[in-house]
Amino acid sequence: MGGGISFDSSLVTNINRWLGWQLTLSDRYLSNPVPGTKKNDVLLTTGLRLTFAR
Repeated sequence: MGGGISFDSSLVTNINRWLGWQLTLSDRYLSNPVPGTKKNDVLLTTGLRLTFAR
């Protein structure tokens, strides 16, 4: 089984004290994947971030 590398980067913009908007870019790389599968997956996700306490 081959090695792999993972990369994640996130950015959060606060809308107010308890609510924020989050954007995340993720990259998953496998140097020796199972035959028939891709070596690289790139994900872009967005979501809401809730803060319950400070």
